[in-house]
Amino acid sequence: MPYLMRSSRRSRWYPEAVQPWLPPNEPPADCLSDLETEHNELSVWLIDDDRANLERVVAALASKRQSLVPFDCRLVPIGRVRQLRLQLSQTPGDSHDHEANQLWHRDLQFLSAGRLTSLSRCLWRRGESRRFSPAQVRKLLIAGIQQGRLNRDDLRPELAFKLNLD
Repeated sequence: MPYLMRSSRRSRWYPEAVQPWLPPNEPPADCLSDLETEHNELSVWLIDDDRANLERVVAALASKRQSLVPFDCRLVPIGRVRQLRLQLSQTPGDSHDHEANQLWHRDLQFLSAGRLTSLSRCLWRRGESRRFSPAQVRKLLIAGIQQGRLNRDDLRPELAFKLNLD
């Protein structure tokens, strides 16, 4: 079964960040900061069930960053999100990998505060965290450039400099 992926900040999702006053299986409010919506929509990425496209999507999203930092994300089986009856639509993404934008970007649409809270619970209870180190992100970005999926000139100068491609 495919997954939905959302970039995140690890410190907001890891169980060690749970405060003793939180009810069991309840995510902390800080998780909602990673679920910033625009026009009541949330950008997510479709990841193949074998995760074959995960690294490409990570590179696509990392290509928009200013520097090489860890890339954290949450993955949740798409079936778990469908149980929430949220509308999922294929929409163009906003990364520097134009093919990935067309193939794998999705928006969860018509979100209310309650639906977003339900999604955060789903990501907390049913999702998993993944972390890519700065070295892994660098390797993925370089591969994307070498394979023609990313253009070095589209990267922010600070990021391009840290890739040492000259």
